[in-house]
Amino acid sequence: MSSTDKYWPYLTSEGFLRRAFHLVQRDALRDFEDPLNERAQVQAAQARFFAAKRLQTRDRKITRLTAMASAYLIGLTALPYFLHLPEKVEDYVNLVALITAVIVLVSSLLQYSRLDVVSAEQHHRCGLEINELLRKSAGPGRHDYYNITNTYNEILQKYSINHDDIDFWSVTIDRPEEYPWLTGWTKFYRTVAVLKDRYGPDFVLGGVTILLVGFILFYVLPNQSLQTSKEMQLSINFG
Repeated sequence: MSSTDKYWPYLTSEGFLRRAFHLVQRDALRDFEDPLNERAQVQAAQARFFAAKRLQTRDRKITRLTAMASAYLIGLTALPYFLHLPEKVEDYVNLVALITAVIVLVSSLLQYSRLDVVSAEQHHRCGLEINELLRKSAGPGRHDYYNITNTYNEILQKYSINHDDIDFWSVTIDRPEEYPWLTGWTKFYRTVAVLKDRYGPDFVLGGVTILLVGFILFYVLPNQSLQTSKEMQLSINFG
């Protein structure tokens, strides 16, 4: 797609004509100063490294979520054996245990289907090879631009997996001086998306933990104590 086609929406409005001409000039100057498109290669390498770190962190957090939810499930299953619970309360405990089991199942399937560890390794290796290519192209002496471009394309084809948009957003947030064109709303939206992806499993684990603690402290234990006091009162009356 040519620069004219790219900025045609600007050309249809008379008020944006000057802005469109400036953008076309800027892209043309960038292509002249950067024939190898090293800026795109640097961005790709940075995004690959961010993707590797993000996937490794997400896999570790989902593993922790699955492990803790499994422990909660075992505790809920054993709870009726240690407390004298009314039948209604025990039914609710079994229902909460079922919900916890679903959480364990979903987190396990997500972790198995995503293969984050394998993808993180591919992203990391791809970033290393792109960085190596950048070091060679930035060295002294003459360079075969055609060969370097082909090598870059071969690297991308070798590691067919691509990073997500959120990885590039992480790059723009981490290096705001390189992306001064980002507006405040765009920065806010991307920051929220990055934080959501980064702390999503922690939020789920924290929510499940708080709900289970509240369920046991404010519902199970009070009803268990009430049942125990009734049994004691009956034994005293019959005694």
